[in-house]
Amino acid sequence: MKIDKIPSSIGDQTEDPQSRQLPNPVGPASAFDGGPINILIVDDEPKNLTVLETVLDDPGYRLVRAESADEALLALVSEEFALLIIDIRMPGMTGFELAQLIKERKKTARVPIIFLTAFYNDDHHSLEGYGAGAVDYLYKPVNSAVLRSKVAVFAELHRKSRTLLNEVIERRRAENQLRELNETLEQRVTERTDALRLSEARYRELVQALPVAVYTCDERGRILLYNQAAVALWGREPEVGKDLWCGSWKIYRPDGAPLPLDECPMAITLREGLAIRGQEIVIERPDGTRRHVLPHPEPMRNAEGVVAGAINMLIDITDRQEAERAIAHLASIVTSSVDSIIGIDLFGIVTSWNRAAEKLYGYDAHEIIGQPVSWIIPPHLLDQESLILERIKRGETIERYETIRHRKDGTEVTISLTVSPVIDPQMRIIGASKMARDITEQKRIENALRRSEQDLSDFFDNASTGLHWVGPDGIIMRVNQAELDLLGYSREEYVGHHIAEFHVDQPIIQDILGRLAGGETLHEYPARIRCKDGSILDVLINSNVLFEEGKFIHTRCFTRDVTRHKRAEEALRESEDRFRTMADNIAQFAWTADPTGWVFWYNQRWYEYTGTTFEEMQGWGWEKVHHPDHLDRVVTKWRQAHITGEPWEDTFPLRGLDGAYRWFLSRALPVRDAEGRIIRWFGTNTDITELREAQASLLASEERLRRQSSVLAEANKELEDFSYSVSHDLRAPLRTIDAFSRIVEEDHGSHLNAEASRCLTIVRKAAGYAGELIDDLLELSRLGRQGMNFSMVTMATLAQETVDDLSTLQEGRQIHLTVGQLPPCQGDKRFLKLVWDNLLTNAFKYTKNRNECRIEVGWMPDDASAESVTYYVKDDGVGFDMKYVHKLFNVFQRLHQKEDFEGTGVGLAIVHRIVSRHGGKVWAEGKVDGGATFFFSLRKASV
Repeated sequence: MKIDKIPSSIGDQTEDPQSRQLPNPVGPASAFDGGPINILIVDDEPKNLTVLETVLDDPGYRLVRAESADEALLALVSEEFALLIIDIRMPGMTGFELAQLIKERKKTARVPIIFLTAFYNDDHHSLEGYGAGAVDYLYKPVNSAVLRSKVAVFAELHRKSRTLLNEVIERRRAENQLRELNETLEQRVTERTDALRLSEARYRELVQALPVAVYTCDERGRILLYNQAAVALWGREPEVGKDLWCGSWKIYRPDGAPLPLDECPMAITLREGLAIRGQEIVIERPDGTRRHVLPHPEPMRNAEGVVAGAINMLIDITDRQEAERAIAHLASIVTSSVDSIIGIDLFGIVTSWNRAAEKLYGYDAHEIIGQPVSWIIPPHLLDQESLILERIKRGETIERYETIRHRKDGTEVTISLTVSPVIDPQMRIIGASKMARDITEQKRIENALRRSEQDLSDFFDNASTGLHWVGPDGIIMRVNQAELDLLGYSREEYVGHHIAEFHVDQPIIQDILGRLAGGETLHEYPARIRCKDGSILDVLINSNVLFEEGKFIHTRCFTRDVTRHKRAEEALRESEDRFRTMADNIAQFAWTADPTGWVFWYNQRWYEYTGTTFEEMQGWGWEKVHHPDHLDRVVTKWRQAHITGEPWEDTFPLRGLDGAYRWFLSRALPVRDAEGRIIRWFGTNTDITELREAQASLLASEERLRRQSSVLAEANKELEDFSYSVSHDLRAPLRTIDAFSRIVEEDHGSHLNAEASRCLTIVRKAAGYAGELIDDLLELSRLGRQGMNFSMVTMATLAQETVDDLSTLQEGRQIHLTVGQLPPCQGDKRFLKLVWDNLLTNAFKYTKNRNECRIEVGWMPDDASAESVTYYVKDDGVGFDMKYVHKLFNVFQRLHQKEDFEGTGVGLAIVHRIVSRHGGKVWAEGKVDGGATFFFSLRKASV
């Protein structure tokens, strides 16, 4: 087997006038001589040509390589071939287009063509190939034995036709030999001249018809012939017979270095007689544009083998290079893209898979290319994929479609998918490109952002502080309910209105808007806003502006009502003024110091007594008026108070204006802020000179008082013993009176007249009343002798038990009685039961004349002490006159007639005695015929 590239010359194409009807068997590498059969193999991939050369390695074949359609056309001009094997997919001109040009040319129309392809492997393309003139259509990778067999068939057919044709030619030559010998020399010259002219015309026509730039030069390099494709490439018409070597005046090497004309490929071919392949050059057109070309100069030799000129084909590879760069750039983008980019055909088979796809889905490219894309699609979404493919076949693009895909490890990933159709050079849709971005984190962030925005909206709407947004035009865009509630407007009355409508001071709001527009943030800006009811609120405004790309979007304004605070500040100032006025007029000295003890204020009394000035006394100047014997002790104790923060108290003498010392009781308390930090000290000095002088006599008085108290205590004991004895001794005669009165009534009642019976009844009632009185006196006496047993007392239970006990005696009455949730207290349960018994008994007693009455047992905080709680019993009975309230709790004191309400007048005295022994207090409020309320306060239960 002989292997050639494109032949070095076109050859002599002149036909013998005696044999025009038959192919000329004469010429270089003719398909009709006795040598190997010429086979032209065409493919843009050199490795594919090498494979074909290996497969068709046979001594009977001469294989000619062509790496493009243009090279193939040039070879067909130069030689004749028995068979053409052509790849379909080639840059510039496809195999189908090349076949059409071959079939349009009479000389090559009958040459059989076999198409080979790795891409166009469907019936549609195979029919197109047969339609272009192919005798066979094979898919890559082709079976070597099949290809050799098919080529052998065409080779054998060609050999047989060649043998038959040679015989016919020889026979016709013999028949015409005699006629040819008889022709005159002049006729032969004329015919040869015409034939040469015709051959040259056909040659020129062929050159002009070529789609690539072709031109010829004589042996000196002068351009003799060129086609229009060359003119278009050069950008100018060369001067025939004058321009040398090339139609471009400026030629460069690929690196941009100038290339002398006499060193261009055409000049070298003419000089050295060698064909040059693929030596890239850059030509510059007259308009300054440059094109990258691949010249293919071939020397043309005369009959003696001397170089008589050369033919050059210039292949413009500028667009191809740009396309290759674009493809390479695109490939690098695809490879390095952070987005997954995969290719599929119209059947859903994966054809490409970039690194990002490997990372996203977990499959390596070699694992999934050639497999269905359904590997990564959840089963319930396969119908979506079918719909996507249908849309792709219609030429549609799907953008940013959010869906779910499966990874290799079975986990799911949320992606944003963009699918575009892939179109071949014939504008046919052959597949789809899928670009996917993992938006799992983005969706999480979006959800978090959505939640954050919702939280922000909730905060805005539900904040207790007033909030509103104002646009760049001053119009209120949004407001929360707190601000509407604060000002009293409805949303329709507020939103959509200019913010200045609600501000009292127009210069203030204009200043606010101006400073915000300038990008300033406002902190605690005071302003006044008018409410719907006409009232004015003092507010503090905290606001800034949301800018996006430098554009004012809206303000974010917090409105805090400080009306009360401002009123409080004014009240504080007034209070301080009153304090200073009061401090300057009190008998004591008053002063204030900072946390370190530095005194920064004295009242006027200090200066009047000491005869000093503030400049002398400020700070630690007060040491100047202290007695030297006491100064060190006072200073040490005062400094210690600063360290511990405990209140300070001391007694020491101070020198007056007259030089005499007087004694003062001095106290200072720390003033703390909301965080408990000491912000100042407030102190006083009280003159106790007379007090100290009176203490001596007071001590003597105290001794006398102790002796008198001892005597009084003994007398009280004797009195209590006497009261007990009298009460006890009175029971016997009272029982006798009651017993004998009952005997008289029972045994002799029928013999007594009405007046005697009435008198006897009075005697018995008096005895009973005296007995009750004695019992109450005994109870009151015991209260003074019995000890107290303090514990936590559940007052709610104790009161309810008392109510339950007394209610059984009130049958037939309509009473509305409520017992509140009474807090516990600290006390003696036995004695407190007596308190509830007496108070509730009185409530039932003094409401008995009501057809329907109300009694309430409740409690309230003690205003006088946070450590105490106040209980009360309230009724709507006969009440009492408040001018006699001071008599209520005295023994035997009654504000109502005994005939109207029974009782001894001791019960409230017992209540007063018990509450007093608990350290509490008891009082009452009432109104004649308007009910009464009895209060008593006790210490809260210890937790």
